[in-house]
Amino acid sequence: EKMFSAYGATLKQRASRSNEQLEIITRLWSEPRVDHHGKRYHLEDMTCEPKPATAPPIWWAGGEKSIERAARYATCLDLFLPPLEEVNTIALKLREENQRLGTETELGSWVYTHVEATKSMTGEDIDTRFAGYYFSDERIAAPRPRDVAVAGDPRQCADKIAEYEGLGLTRFVLDFQNHGVDPVDTGIAQMELFAERVAPLL
Repeated sequence: EKMFSAYGATLKQRASRSNEQLEIITRLWSEPRVDHHGKRYHLEDMTCEPKPATAPPIWWAGGEKSIERAARYATCLDLFLPPLEEVNTIALKLREENQRLGTETELGSWVYTHVEATKSMTGEDIDTRFAGYYFSDERIAAPRPRDVAVAGDPRQCADKIAEYEGLGLTRFVLDFQNHGVDPVDTGIAQMELFAERVAPLL
């Protein structure tokens, strides 16, 4: 809230500001001159040069409340730590909104990932491995790591991704590092292990 108030805005204005910003930006990418008179922003004869050769992809982070906005403006609706039942619900509603608007917005997610070369991981193992990540942030009503993380041996990881895909998740941002704790080499080694052992199973 303090960050928003520093700019003369409030948390309650996020949705209306986001909608207008997306409308303005996407128009500036394609129209020679833009006039906009909205609730939050007023522009006269604005331009953006040079324009992109093609409209850049937009990944919009959000949840159920962001479905209409993402379907209208974004390439992908990016979920954060989504339980499987949430993926199923949002995927269905996003398909309905795409159909209504004639768009093709995909569903994606940022997913914490840990690959073990040979041993499988129990639910307790997975919860322990990701303790201290966003799952422990009291400001976020996060699910248990075992319910959302891609973790375990290569087959476990591939099966979890396949489970998500079966519910309509088509884009993944796999996070292989506990930021601020794991060294860079850890993330690189994990990416190599995923490429060598998990990717061939997908």
